[in-house]
Amino acid sequence: MKFAEIPYVTSIGLIEPKITELQSNIENNIRLAIIPLKAYCKEFNIYLSLFNTDVELYVKTFFDGNPSLSRIKEEISMQIKMKLKLEKTFPETMTIGLYFISIKSLKHSLVRKRIDLADLIMKTHASLTTEKIETCCAEYKRMYLKLTEIPTSIEQVFEIREWIETLPILISNQSEIVKRLFKDMEILDTFLWILDDEQLKLIYDSQIWPYKIELRIKETLQSITTNIEKFEKIQFEDELLLQDNVEYLSSIILKLTIENNLSKVNEIAVDVNKNWKLIKDLQLTSQTLNLRQQLFGHTVTPFENVDHLVDEFEPYKTLWLSASEFFKLQNAWLQNPLANLEKSALMPSLNSLLNIVTKSVKKFAEIPGNNNKWTLIFF
Repeated sequence: MKFAEIPYVTSIGLIEPKITELQSNIENNIRLAIIPLKAYCKEFNIYLSLFNTDVELYVKTFFDGNPSLSRIKEEISMQIKMKLKLEKTFPETMTIGLYFISIKSLKHSLVRKRIDLADLIMKTHASLTTEKIETCCAEYKRMYLKLTEIPTSIEQVFEIREWIETLPILISNQSEIVKRLFKDMEILDTFLWILDDEQLKLIYDSQIWPYKIELRIKETLQSITTNIEKFEKIQFEDELLLQDNVEYLSSIILKLTIENNLSKVNEIAVDVNKNWKLIKDLQLTSQTLNLRQQLFGHTVTPFENVDHLVDEFEPYKTLWLSASEFFKLQNAWLQNPLANLEKSALMPSLNSLLNIVTKSVKKFAEIPGNNNKWTLIFF
């Protein structure tokens, strides 16, 4: 209630003593009536922290502390109990002196805050738990996909077979984790929390995955038998191919024993280098075939003829590659002025070639009837 400082209408006598005295009494009575109202307002200070609480920040801070399952359950129960207490004890209207006060909106706001806190805690707990279940499902899926892989070698076949032997333990470990997570989810049933469709599907998948993997194991074991037979056939073919390549390279070595055409030294060096790489590849292949013979349970047959090829071919490789290098240096000497030749760069190369030639002379001298020694003498 307010009174104008300067009356707009004076005909009714608002400035008469009795009227001003009455106005003063009314104002004093209003001030006195406000005193208990202000005093009662202080009773609401206990709800101030709840009113100002940021729901999302509160829940985030709560879970950042990595609470135990019992602590989560206690927190949800506390929020629900406090919500019920507010509904029972917090009035919607009240009369204080002259005033009839409606605090219905405040009550609803505080009750809503308790509900939001409880709901977000349950929702966050459900999300965190289902994320862990999703990780387990991803591990199940990884197992399943590995079982569906098509092996490209016998080593991979036996690797898969050995890995399958460990699957029961791996599946059991994942199942135990899933069971513990299901127990963590059970506290939500106490509060009648309903999971969303994706979470329910994830829970269902986590239960069905072990059965799907078990069926796939049976199929994979059947395919392993077929694959072993297939790769065993390939093994025999590879062994025959290895022998064919050995015979071919033996014929190449035979040709090199009589080769002494220095005009084709670069061409011969290129062929020698190519055949040397082929021999080294055959050496690796022979080692691989020996390992696979062990896997198949065959008698391990060392491919000594491959190692013999290496010993036989290496002197020719050294000879012709060194000859090619010598002729490249010779062309550089003959086609460039002597002033451009650097002794510091030239002498190490010549000394290196001389050492190689000296060793090759001794090596070829041990080979009866070999014409390459005349190449070295000419060289």
